[in-house]
Amino acid sequence: MQLSKILKELSEKYDSEVERVGFVLKTGEIIEVENVCAEPAEGFDVKGEDILKYAPQAYATWHTHPNADNNLSANDYETFLNWPDLVHFIVGTDGVRQYYVEEGEVLVAD
Repeated sequence: MQLSKILKELSEKYDSEVERVGFVLKTGEIIEVENVCAEPAEGFDVKGEDILKYAPQAYATWHTHPNADNNLSANDYETFLNWPDLVHFIVGTDGVRQYYVEEGEVLVAD
């Protein structure tokens, strides 16, 4: 799996109108799932069926921040702690940033 390819493809997912969300599979394939949040410009929610389908094959999660940078929000922090074995990508106006969980803390990958 080439990180540079994943970062390039994820940067193309940026949307200034709504949050987009999905998974990066262990094969490197990037999957987008439906954002079922009542306020998709403000956040994201994923259907349980999509989690059951893709989480076992996932290497990472990803989502976008419309009209915002790729810094971690409080909701992102809490969500990432629930998925400590996955890498997490946020796509913002300033590109893609990678996060991971170590010893109960969410950290930025260098």
